[in-house]
Amino acid sequence: MDNKIDHLNNHVIICGFGRNGKESAQILFNNKIPFVVVEEKREPDTALGFEVKHYLKGDATKDEVLIEAGINKARALISTLPVDADNLFVVLSAKQLNPHISIISRASQDSSVNKLKIAGASNVIMPDKIG
Repeated sequence: MDNKIDHLNNHVIICGFGRNGKESAQILFNNKIPFVVVEEKREPDTALGFEVKHYLKGDATKDEVLIEAGINKARALISTLPVDADNLFVVLSAKQLNPHISIISRASQDSSVNKLKIAGASNVIMPDKIG
């Protein structure tokens, strides 16, 4: 898997593979945009309806995991972790490692939206509020 990810360029990194991460992956897959999933707790579901070619089991808040996911050559990062503080940390780390990357982050609390934008998120989405 590492060798395959090393060859990726202009891809998207999805941090977290819960409901929102899976939906993001489905859209990227449908549009033939290469992506890497970073998930700490579980392996990808085999009954997704699409293939996850690039998958890393690890903590997306750690720089070395983002580097392994190809942050230096990625065009975008989507952070869908369930805890706003973790998303904030991912955004800060990602912007430090690749200042030109576009970042979309999930937020659960209204108070987190501005913090995520200040940290470098290009866009912040609150799925619970949209629903």
